[in-house]
Amino acid sequence: MNIMHRMSHKSYLLWYFSTVAGLLFIFFPVSLYLGPVEGDLTRMGYWAERDFGLNKSQRPVSIINDYNPPAQSDIMVLGDSFSIDTYWQSELSAILNKSIQTYEYTRSGCVDNWVQWLLNIKHATVKLVIMEVIERQFMTFSRIIPCRTFIPQPVHSAHSRTSLLTKMDLPENRRVYSLSPQYLYHTLRNTIRMTRTNSLLVSGIVVNVPLKRSDLFSNRRSDRMLHLDEHDAKSRWSVSDMQQSIINLRQLQAQFRAKNIEFVLVVVPDKSNVYKPYMENGASLPEVFDVFQETFTAGLSAVNLLTYFRGLLPEIMDLYRPNDTHLSQEGYRLMARVLAENMKLP
Repeated sequence: MNIMHRMSHKSYLLWYFSTVAGLLFIFFPVSLYLGPVEGDLTRMGYWAERDFGLNKSQRPVSIINDYNPPAQSDIMVLGDSFSIDTYWQSELSAILNKSIQTYEYTRSGCVDNWVQWLLNIKHATVKLVIMEVIERQFMTFSRIIPCRTFIPQPVHSAHSRTSLLTKMDLPENRRVYSLSPQYLYHTLRNTIRMTRTNSLLVSGIVVNVPLKRSDLFSNRRSDRMLHLDEHDAKSRWSVSDMQQSIINLRQLQAQFRAKNIEFVLVVVPDKSNVYKPYMENGASLPEVFDVFQETFTAGLSAVNLLTYFRGLLPEIMDLYRPNDTHLSQEGYRLMARVLAENMKLP
């Protein structure tokens, strides 16, 4: 009986490890073929890095330490994922020769908490406040309400990821290949779908759109572009939300100016908005509020990055990363340059 039990146990282990080895034998080549998972768009939409990863190296941004106490900083930044790695802030700091400290919305409680904390710092040397937000999240300013008060924690550049953003620059031990059956199945399926049509494709919240020209990005399938389905969310924006956002931002601007602090709003345009003139379906996209025109008309101190970024195309390749919603190294560098040209320091 014990012999039969041991044989049964060995048979099960043999079956188990044979099955695992067989699956890995299939999964490993597929994962290597699709490429390491890097961009948020390729990850969320199940598109292959092989097709949408950057293939052109860019000069990395030199990250500047920002460990000055808040009271001794020249410029304070409140932003989202476009600010958390301090790429454009480091470039801006070098251009202006000013110290910059960065805070992120989710680590600051709420906008009101961060603003009130900043306005009440004693003996502060802050001369400028930059509030950065991605275009698709602009309407969050329509709901600036008090929240629990606490001291916001800054985002330090030492916590940033590597400033080398191409798969060629990453060392082998930093490349993450997925062996998830779900990821491999859907990504391989989407890769096959893309070979069978020249039309727009949608996978989850990520849109894969054909382009009118193939020199805007350096990735292998540069005839197509990935972007979030931003127009679905923006189509639900209301006039009242836009009006309330403008009112709240003007009040913030007035509060800072009352303390002799200049205020600048920086709206980073959605990727699909920047490249809209080059998208095959660009003309058919629904019209939404022009945030950049609205802020200008309202008299807000804001930088029109949409006009500036569109003016750089098509000469600048990989302004945004082809596999990601965010800017490339060169994109952040150019963003800092135009901000420096528009800054008004007291």
